Amino acid sequence: MILTGDPLERLVLLGLVALIGSFLQSIVGFGFGLLSIPLSLWIGLSLPQSVIFISLGSFVQTLLGSWHLRTSIPWRPTLSAVTVRALFIPMGIYLLAQMDRLPIAQARQVAGGLILVLVISRILLQPKPKENLHWSWALLSFPLSGLLAGTIGVGGPPLVLWGISHQWPADQIKAFLLTTFTITLPIQIFFLFLKFPDEFVTIAFPSLALIPLIYIGTRSGLFLSRTISNQRLRFFVHLVLILVCTTLILRPLFS
Repeated sequence: MILTGDPLERLVLLGLVALIGSFLQSIVGFGFGLLSIPLSLWIGLSLPQSVIFISLGSFVQTLLGSWHLRTSIPWRPTLSAVTVRALFIPMGIYLLAQMDRLPIAQARQVAGGLILVLVISRILLQPKPKENLHWSWALLSFPLSGLLAGTIGVGGPPLVLWGISHQWPADQIKAFLLTTFTITLPIQIFFLFLKFPDEFVTIAFPSLALIPLIYIGTRSGLFLSRTISNQRLRFFVHLVLILVCTTLILRPLFS
């Protein structure tokens, strides 16, 4: 655990996580939670605190990003994803509460392992884009996204795989992802507050205090999204995620 009782140190570390996560998500349309959850766990937050922090922070980021891309939003599939995702988020938060009963090191191992599986799946599964997908893919991707969002704060990968399987322009894929997140995150935040009121109060102020950094990260990412190779950025992010998640899994074995 890196965090100490120093509020300033905690705010600085969380600020770096928020800045990097918002920058990444603005460029590729996903990744705030995928990157920020393992980093938050690594610096010492509990799993519920990490999910609350990422939910509050990413709402600001996705709201800004979806507004910027509002003319590219594919509303019909977006509203379908929103409806199904919203139904499964409370179930995910219930599973989060069960995971919170585990010893903290074990909970981090479980979260790190799940995120590592998602990252490796994202690397290995490279679907060929099609004009239309069979409805069964949505039936699998949308509920899984809501479930993972509630459980570990990382609901993006199933939606990403579904989005990139379409013959859509990059801005339309990002608009689909960011708008889906923006509409469903208030539901996620509401249920997190109901289930974890103490953790919510503890982490809410630092999260809101970091809005300026999230704004800077978002604007920077949107500005650079047309100049940085997504392929190179994703390679670097995947490498960092694999290292961080492996550390979360293995560190208790050597402590």
